[in-house]
Amino acid sequence: MKAVIRAAFEKTLADWAAAQAPAIPVAYENVAFKPPATGPYLRCFLLPAETVDNTMAGQLNEYRGLFQVNVVCTACTGPTDAEFITAGIAALYPAKSRMTFAGLTVMVATPMTCPDCVEFVHKEAVVCHHCGCKLTQGAKKKAMLGQKEVLDASDRITRQAWVPPGYEDKT
Repeated sequence: MKAVIRAAFEKTLADWAAAQAPAIPVAYENVAFKPPATGPYLRCFLLPAETVDNTMAGQLNEYRGLFQVNVVCTACTGPTDAEFITAGIAALYPAKSRMTFAGLTVMVATPMTCPDCVEFVHKEAVVCHHCGCKLTQGAKKKAMLGQKEVLDASDRITRQAWVPPGYEDKT
């Protein structure tokens, strides 16, 4: 199943990269690749995570993971080219979009962020490992929906007292 998911993401990326002028070469995992002498290229990876099933019958698997694309540009040319390419790649995979490949529909999920520090957190996290904010169900729902609004007092629990050395507690 993960091979089909990988293929859905890689095909979308390959089609886009081939359509660029000039075409952008793509390096795939565990496939021989010679980087171009000049110009940008892409390196893509599928980083699978735990497969979960939240049903009693065990018939609805949720395959999780991260599709990572590294944009590699010529050294000492500044970030402009890489940022332009990155924006194009990000537009390929908008949140909640769906791709169908080999009879399987793959949905791009929105990463969940901490409502306090806006760093990425795991869906199952109880405490943000970046800032120590306790994550309640209401806070998780708002974070998963991508809402930027300030949480009300019932959704936010006070931060833990421990602060890493060198950081000020801004609460």
